[in-house]
Amino acid sequence: MDGAIKQWQENPKLEVFYKYFSHEYLHRPSQWAQSYRRKAGVNTNMFVESFHRVLKYCYQRAKVNKRMDKTIHLLLKYARDKSFDRLIKTEKGKNTTRMQSIAHRHTSSLALSTDLVSADGHEPDVWHIKSTKGEQVYQVKLEQDNCQHNCLMRCCACGICIHQYSCSCMDSLLQVTICKHIHLAMRYLSKSEDVNANEVLTLKTLDLKPSHLQSIYLRDTNSSMDDDVLKGKMMSKLSQISKYITQTLNKESLQQQIDKHLTTCISLIKVFNPTTTEPANKKLKQQRKFYSTK
Repeated sequence: MDGAIKQWQENPKLEVFYKYFSHEYLHRPSQWAQSYRRKAGVNTNMFVESFHRVLKYCYQRAKVNKRMDKTIHLLLKYARDKSFDRLIKTEKGKNTTRMQSIAHRHTSSLALSTDLVSADGHEPDVWHIKSTKGEQVYQVKLEQDNCQHNCLMRCCACGICIHQYSCSCMDSLLQVTICKHIHLAMRYLSKSEDVNANEVLTLKTLDLKPSHLQSIYLRDTNSSMDDDVLKGKMMSKLSQISKYITQTLNKESLQQQIDKHLTTCISLIKVFNPTTTEPANKKLKQQRKFYSTK
């Protein structure tokens, strides 16, 4: 900082900037310098600006408001709408950007070998991880066994949240996420085998739904076999129905009941296996115009 200030003072083109910086920022570095804001999770004010824009133009309708009670009412309305939006996204299984970043870092850690991890000889809850790009060593530390915040920012494959472990790497300090070193330490603790490079999942094949995330890494190899057995049973039943219809079925009332159930089965199959698909961006058909007959 001292070197930068000295250069600004010597450069006449930066005289105005130096005065502004000295007056606004130089006396309070703890409020803006990144070194004082580790694990803050927010590096810019873009989220604040986005919130202010929505509040100003969507809720206040770009009108000046001087009454405090109306502002509080609009803030409560905004919080209510955001809560409903969050519930809808959670029910649909849609992930946030931070959940996707955690899944991406878990995928990156699968390409690393657990031989890079070594336990600390003095502290039981500390592990050292060697960097693959240099001689730097990162330190992963257990902060708490169980999360006290009921946190949803979790890695389902590792079974941990962002508050349980910390790492000395810049990614963990600045982004406040589960970095790839923490994921690698979890694999080291679980004594899992190294993953073959051909079996490393990519983001394109990774299902990011929270309810399905763990099932990706615990694949059920018997699912295809069970499907074949079930299909064989259904084909056997269909052949029996065809045999009874052509040979022994004579009562009209019974025929009507069977026809009704078969129609229901066909309708159910069509629902889950549509014959035609339409593009998601297809334009709506123009509504028919009705003219008065008077």
